[in-house]
Parts: sequence; structure tokens; C-alpha cells
Amino acid sequence: MKKLLLFGLMIVGMCAGRAEWTVEAGYWSRSGMEVRARGGSRAVDSGVRIGSPGIRDQVLFSDPAFDAPDLSVQELREFDDGFVGPSGLPFFFNAGETQFFGFQNDIQHDPAAGTLTFQSTRERASASEQLRTSLQTQGDGTWGDRGDLNGDGAYISLNRMLIHGEIVSVGARLRLGWMSGLDRTLGAEGLTSQSFAETRVRTDRMQRETRSFEYDTFGNPFFPSAPYAMEDPEGVGPLISDVPIHSVILNDLEEGTETRIGGTRRDAMARIRLETEADLFALGFGPRMRIGLTDSFALLLQGGVSVNLLDVHLRREEMLVTSSGQTVSAWLDESSPQKWLAGASLGLGAEFSFGDHLMLQATAGYEWIEKARFRIGPDEITYDLSGYQIDLALGWRFGSTGE
Repeated sequence: MKKLLLFGLMIVGMCAGRAEWTVEAGYWSRSGMEVRARGGSRAVDSGVRIGSPGIRDQVLFSDPAFDAPDLSVQELREFDDGFVGPSGLPFFFNAGETQFFGFQNDIQHDPAAGTLTFQSTRERASASEQLRTSLQTQGDGTWGDRGDLNGDGAYISLNRMLIHGEIVSVGARLRLGWMSGLDRTLGAEGLTSQSFAETRVRTDRMQRETRSFEYDTFGNPFFPSAPYAMEDPEGVGPLISDVPIHSVILNDLEEGTETRIGGTRRDAMARIRLETEADLFALGFGPRMRIGLTDSFALLLQGGVSVNLLDVHLRREEMLVTSSGQTVSAWLDESSPQKWLAGASLGLGAEFSFGDHLMLQATAGYEWIEKARFRIGPDEITYDLSGYQIDLALGWRFGSTGE
């Protein structure tokens, strides 16, 4: 930039002695510019989740587990199809025999094996509550947005005529300008979303165990038929062993039912708000050709190169927000970078003179400026400041043509 300024001043000051100078100040506007943003998501990169998937169990109650029966104990045992108890007579009790029993079906008696079999069914209940949670995610977090920019500002320029002709004159021009209005808010929402569900389920279980108990009938050939019952522990009747000689489990079944007792659902999405603010400072140098058509009207053809300083402030805010408006997590990035950019311009205009000194100028043209790229967080911001430009200025001519 310093070299360009020195070069411009050197060109403007090349001619000594009497010379025609103009100083211009005015308004300039440029349209067709844009800013673009493309990037990712802090929410995705950080791995923040609105809930953890899994299963949690809670036991509400549980009956004691079945224990194995003690077959050696002389006690009253009641079955689904009968009963057996110890004899009330000391002689039979000491001998391990009893006449105090009853059975319901002839099929229980096996004369060949000399046994009498009973069945007993017992149940145990339990209940538990289960919390089942699931998490679903959608979107990889990539996003993009763009916005048009239209800037305006003020400028001042210093011009010196180097070649004079009756109609065509050529000079050098040095210009310093400032442009604002390059502010834009970009953003996106729903680039990634999460859905967290909780379901409460109650499970009721019932375990049923059926066990057989065999008693010895001592091969009694005159064993009674069913149904039979001796309900007097001291009564007279056929004898069997007063404790089982064998016991096995016939079946062990478990049944369960599930009941949904409640559930909740929570959704969240990521939102990005990117605020971009920029000012452009431009220093340009180039030739200007003036074609005089009348004493008070002339056409202007001008161009040149420029050095531009883009001063930017970026503020990026990302939030992971639930559908109820609760903020799960938030991230904030700020940056104020600057970048030098090369440019070139070409324009055509008109000049209206009011006497020997005062003039009004209006020009239109195109300005090309190289693209500027900045990074903030996971995003890349691109400025394209090339566009169509309009200048409107008042000028003051002083000095002479040297004729």
C-alpha cells in the first residue's frame, strides 16, 4: 500500500510549474456483492446429547425363591390331589409309617411299583419397572447460507491533467474511499436434530412349579380305591410311608405381562446465527481521459488499480435448543480479522461544469476485487466484493493548463 501511494504521488507531481488540478469529494455506491458462509456444527463436533440411551431396571417386589423340600421331616403335607401326615399312634410314628392320608384319583396309585404319588403346585410373583430410553439423531451438521451486499460510502480524489488537447485531455487520478453497509446476518436451523424418548414399562411375572412326591405303599394288595381319606391320625386303615421316598419337578413355567405406564419425548435442534459486519477502505490509482463536447459538458473514461483493506467483525452463535425453548448447550465465537485485497476498475461518466472551477461528476462502472476468505469456528466465510459501482461527486478545478 505504501509503495502504491508513493507511486501515485510521484505521478501526480511529475509536472512542475503551472498545472490543472481538480479535487473531488462525493458519494459512491456498489451493488452485486455477496457474502457466503459454509461449515459445520459445534453441536455435532462436541458430541453433546440431550439424553443417554439405555435401559434401567427397578425391582418393585419379588416373592422368595422356591426352596427344595426336606423329605426327611415327618410333617403334614397337603397336595393338590391329597394329603399325608404323621401317624398319631406312637408305634407307627416311630416306624415311619402312617395311616393318616388321603388321595383323589386311582391313577395316583401304582400297584406294580408299590407307590402312591401326589402333586403340589406353588407360585411366586415378582414385579419390576423398566425405564427404556432411546436417542435418534438426524443431519451431519453441515450448512450454508448467502446474502447480497449493497454498500455505500464517501470518497475523495486528487486529479492532475498531464496531457492537454483541444478536445481530449489525459490525466492521473489518486482516490481514497471508505464504504460501509456491508453487514449481513446469516444462519440456519435444523442442520442437526436429536429426538430423545423415555418409556416406562411395568413387568409382572408369575412362576409356577409343579412337583411330584412318591410314597411307599409297602406292596399292600388290599390298597383302597379312590377317593379315599383317613382324616383321623389315630384311626385304623392301610399304611404308607410318612415321608416321601422320591420327589421331582414335573414342570417349571414362568409367565410375564408388560404394561406401558408412561413416557415422554423431547426434541432438540441446532440453530446458528452468524453476524457479519464489514467496512472497506480503498486506495486507487489510474488514468482518466476527459473528452470535452462543449464548454460545460464532457465525457469521462477512467480506470485503474486499487488496494483494498477489508475490516471484518464476525460473531457466530450456535445453540442446541429443545422444542420447549430450553437451551441444552451454546457456543460463541468472535473474530475481527482484516485482509488486503487487490482490485481493478473501469468506468464511464459525465462532467458538468459551472464556470471555471465548480463541476459535478457522475460515473458508472464495474469494480473487480479478489475474494476474501475468513474462518470462524467450523465455518468459512467468503466475501465477493466485485460489483457495479456508481459515483457522484462535486469537484473544484484550480491551476491552469499551462498554455
